[in-house]
Amino acid sequence: MFHLPSPRPRLASALFGALLLACQQGSAPPRPGTPGASASAGPAARPFELDVVTVRDCEAAPYARLGNDEMLLGVKVKLRARADQVPQNYFYASLVDSERRRYAPSFTGCTPRLVGDPLAAGMTTTGFVNFVLPREARGLSFEYAPRLGNATKARGTLVTRDLGR
Repeated sequence: MFHLPSPRPRLASALFGALLLACQQGSAPPRPGTPGASASAGPAARPFELDVVTVRDCEAAPYARLGNDEMLLGVKVKLRARADQVPQNYFYASLVDSERRRYAPSFTGCTPRLVGDPLAAGMTTTGFVNFVLPREARGLSFEYAPRLGNATKARGTLVTRDLGR
C-alpha cells in the first residue's frame, strides 16, 4: 500500500522559511556586483537621478496656438547619470494630474529643452520639458521613464516627482 507523506513537516518548513524571510527584510540590500544584487535593489541601483529645478508658465511659439482654456507649462529638470548611456530627451517624460489624465510633452515652450546625446556616468545636464494642459489641471506629477539598454524591452526606471501645483 502506498502512503503519502504527512503535510505537516512541509507546513512547518514553509512557516520557518516565511519567518526567516521576514527577519531578513530589515537587512541591507546586497552591494552591486555581489550575488543577489539587482537593478531593483533600491535607489542606489537607479541609473540616474532627477530633480525638478523649477516649474513655470512658458510662452508658446507663434505657430503653436493654445486654446483659451489651455496653458503651456515648463518643467526644468536636472538629470545626473549614474550609469552610461542615460537618455536625456523630453520625449520620455509625461505629466499626470489628479484625475489621472496623462499629458505628452510638447516641442514648443521654455528653452533650452531636455535633449541631447545619451549621458555618460557622472555627467549632469539641465533642460525644460514642456506640456500643453488645461488651465484647471491640478495635482500635477512629473514622470520620466527613459528606455535604458535594449530598446525592445520595457522602459527602465520610472521616476515620479510631485510638482506641487
